[in-house]
Amino acid sequence: PKEKRNPEYLCKTFLGGKYQSPFEFIFYCYYLFPTDYPEDIPKIFGKSFFEKVIMPESETCFINTIRKSKVDAIVTFNKTIFNEVAEDRVKIFINRLNSGKIVYSKLKNVERETRIYLTYPTGWRYNKEYLNLRKRNLEKIKLSLCKFADR
Repeated sequence: PKEKRNPEYLCKTFLGGKYQSPFEFIFYCYYLFPTDYPEDIPKIFGKSFFEKVIMPESETCFINTIRKSKVDAIVTFNKTIFNEVAEDRVKIFINRLNSGKIVYSKLKNVERETRIYLTYPTGWRYNKEYLNLRKRNLEKIKLSLCKFADR
């Protein structure tokens, strides 16, 4: 019900696993240091420390989580993270999403085939139809996930 779509209800529902879905949701924060944007982290800690310590540690933790949980696919809202973990990098993708396409790649450094999908950033509201565009894109991702799982 729409009246229950508040953050507290959604948190209890999803984090408690109290939902009906063909999908199991796992929420994962790639970098453990909270910022508005991942691009802020090298500015805070310095590029050298970020590249030598934070990036490798984040990738190792992420890959270990993927291997343990055996997920089939990932949906990310952040192009920087997508480019860190995907075999295929993207530069410009919003126009592709707006035209009804989905953006995905195979996850790198994982033995079993695992897809990663890139959707609109959470703060993206630069189109008057942004809610419909988001819903349409996530629906297409869901259909792609179902086809991928059925093979």
